[in-house]
Amino acid sequence: MWLEKKAEVYLIFAAFLWGGTFVAIKLAVTDISPIDFLMYRFGLAFLTSCLLFSKKVLFPNDILIWKGSFLVGLVAFFGYILQTEGLVLTSATKSGFITGTYVIFLPFIQRIFGGAFPKTRVWFSICFVLLGLFWISGGDFGNGWNAGDSMTLGCAFAFAVYILCMDKYSKTMIPEQMTTWHVFWMLLFVMVWKGNAALPIPETNTIWAIFYTALPATILTSWIQSKYQSLVSPTRAGILFSLEPVFSFILAFFLLGETLPAIGLLGCLTILIGVYLAES
Repeated sequence: MWLEKKAEVYLIFAAFLWGGTFVAIKLAVTDISPIDFLMYRFGLAFLTSCLLFSKKVLFPNDILIWKGSFLVGLVAFFGYILQTEGLVLTSATKSGFITGTYVIFLPFIQRIFGGAFPKTRVWFSICFVLLGLFWISGGDFGNGWNAGDSMTLGCAFAFAVYILCMDKYSKTMIPEQMTTWHVFWMLLFVMVWKGNAALPIPETNTIWAIFYTALPATILTSWIQSKYQSLVSPTRAGILFSLEPVFSFILAFFLLGETLPAIGLLGCLTILIGVYLAES
């Protein structure tokens, strides 16, 4: 029980670090394209992992390590690229809500692969989280569904698969291996997607955003997931990760001076209730 609670605290901390990426990326994408930003982010993350971890970790000879890190990196890449490309056609408000719907995909995908459905209280928790995400988004989707929304829904599905793959394959390797090699695959996929286009030199705001998203928000969060996520169920992990928009609002309020309407504050409270129900 103590290990599970400890793991949940670490996963909440990972959600907090991801929440900070909202502020960082918001400032960065005014200067650089999303794919160039991802190139810098994953490039710095991989190089730093190479410096931090030993050669034994960097050059595994176990096929399971290559297979697991490849699959985790592949689904994570699709999640990031679909979310990024979807934002070109849809609003950040809708993107935030639709991305968060991965919490509803998780139990069904887990069931398909032989897992059990969560208990009734967890379903109530998921409902509270979805309602909270809807209210944080403002509760108004404007002009209906478009292609960007469809890509973002694909992103939510990819992130659900990512959480499940991380849960499965992190048990077959040490955290440093999963962290290093799944970031390597994400970098490789971004390089292929970008093609031969030149990489622009980032401005000051973008540089600090790259460092934040690459180091604490990629390396540290990946290490936390690799080490602790398997100690809780994937559905519960997804519910804990849904705290990300709550932390995003708090950080945006203090760092950017952004405010949230009353319905958004109600959404934050509703998500917290959902997390509490999952823990009770």
